[in-house]
Amino acid sequence: MNTRLFVALLVATACAVPAIAQDRQAAVPEAAEDAAAAAAPKGRDETVPASVEPDPLTPPPAGSAPVAAPGAPAKAPPAADPTAQPDPIIAAVRTALAAWPQARDQVERAHVEALRTHYSAADATPVWTSSKGATDRAIAVAGALQRADDWGLEATAYNVPAAPASSAAPAALADAEIRMGLAVLAYARHARGGRIDPPALSAMIDMRPRLYEPASVLAAIASAPAADSYLEGLHPR
Repeated sequence: MNTRLFVALLVATACAVPAIAQDRQAAVPEAAEDAAAAAAPKGRDETVPASVEPDPLTPPPAGSAPVAAPGAPAKAPPAADPTAQPDPIIAAVRTALAAWPQARDQVERAHVEALRTHYSAADATPVWTSSKGATDRAIAVAGALQRADDWGLEATAYNVPAAPASSAAPAALADAEIRMGLAVLAYARHARGGRIDPPALSAMIDMRPRLYEPASVLAAIASAPAADSYLEGLHPR
C-alpha cells in the first residue's frame, strides 16, 4: 500500500473514533430516560377529569334497583326523643299519611312510603309549608312544575296544590305538604325517563332509565339551595 495513503487512513480513523464514541454517549442518557419513562407508573392525563359521572343516558341493566339521588345527605336520622313534641304540621302529616287513600299503582305506593319514611324521622320538618302558608321553596318548585312542558313533560300531569293561606289549620297545611311531595316525586321520576317502562314496549329492549330512590330525592331537594334548579337538574344531560 502507498505509504501516504496508509497514513491518511490512520488519521481519518483516529478522528472518527472519538466522534462515534461521543454520539454513543449522547444516545445513552436518552435511551435511559426513555426506559425510565416506560417503567415509571403512568400519571393521570390532565386533559381527562379525575372523576367522571356515569352517563345518565346509559341506563343500568334491566331489573337494577334505583340509585340514590345526587345531593342526598348520607346520614342516619337521630334517635327520636319520646318526650319531644313534633311540629304541629309534621304531626298532622303523619296522621294524614297513616290514613292516606290506597295507591293506584306500585309507583304511587312507593312515593307514599317514601313520604312516610321522610316525615317519620325524629328531626323531620315541613318542606313546603309553614305556619305562614307556602314556603319560598314550595313557590319555586311550583314554578318548575308549571314549566314541565319546556322539558317535554306535561305540566297537567302534576297535581300541584294551591298555596295554603297563612291562617290555614295544620291539617290543611299537611295536605298541601303531602300533595306537593307527591308532585315532586312524580316529576323527578318522569325527568329521569320513568314515564314508561321500555321493556314493556318491546321484548328487544332490555335496558331501563336510571331512576333515583324517592326517599333520596326528598332528602336532596329539601336541603338544596335552589329547589327548582335541583328538580330541573334531574333531567339527563
